[in-house]
Amino acid sequence: MNLTLLQYIILIFIENKTVNGEITNAPIKIIDLAQYLDVNVNLVITDVTGMILNSFNKTQNMSEGLVIVDSKDKKISESNTVSLNMNFSHVNSKLSFIPPSGKKKAQNQDTEKNKENNDVMSMQHMIIDSTITRIMKGRIGKQTTHSELITETVRQIELFVPKVDMVKFRIESLIEKKIIKRKDDNYDQYEYIS
Repeated sequence: MNLTLLQYIILIFIENKTVNGEITNAPIKIIDLAQYLDVNVNLVITDVTGMILNSFNKTQNMSEGLVIVDSKDKKISESNTVSLNMNFSHVNSKLSFIPPSGKKKAQNQDTEKNKENNDVMSMQHMIIDSTITRIMKGRIGKQTTHSELITETVRQIELFVPKVDMVKFRIESLIEKKIIKRKDDNYDQYEYIS
C-alpha cells in the first residue's frame, strides 16, 4: 500500500499518541487530529478514508482498514474518531511512502525556467549590443541609416535570429548609454561616439 505524506504522519501520530504520559491507541477525533497537525480537516478526512476504503479492504468495512473510524455508514465526518487497527493484516502488508511532488517542484521548475529565459535574453542583448557597436565602429565618420543598421545587425548575428523590435530596443539602449547618437540634422541616421 502506498501512503501519502499526510497519511504517514497520521499513522505515526495515532501510533505514538499519549494519554496521561502513556502511549495509547485511544481514538482521537478527526477535527482534533486536523487541528494538532495544522491541516485542513477535509484533507485529513480524505486521507483517512483512503486508509480504510482501499483495494485491500474487499468488504469495505470501516473496521477492516489500516485505521478504524467509528462510522457505520461509510461517511466520515470531522466528529468521528479514528484509531490504529491493531488487527490489520494483508497479504501485501508492505507500506511505502510516496514523496510529495507537485506545487513546490513546479514552482521551482518555473523559477528555473524564468531564470534561464532571463539569462538567454540577457545574452542576446549583449550580442546585439556588441554587433551594433562593431558595425558603428567600422563606420566612424560615416553616416548609417536606421534601416541599414538594423539590416546589417540582423545579417551579422548567426547564433540566433534577432527580432527587429529587439534590435530597435537595443539601439535606443546604446543611445542612452552614449555609445551611439542620432545625427542632429537627420533623426534617421546614427554615428558612433568615440
